[in-house]
Amino acid sequence: MGDKEAKKEAIEIIYEIANILNVNLDKETIVILIQLCEYG
Repeated sequence: MGDKEAKKEAIEIIYEIANILNVNLDKETIVILIQLCEYG
């Protein structure tokens, strides 16, 4: 699995968790939040 595929899978998993928790986050917002965490 390549790095790009791993990132897509991680986003998909986080999106599913967000749906289960009913927090109303779309995939675009999740990507932004991940990037903010990566940049510190």
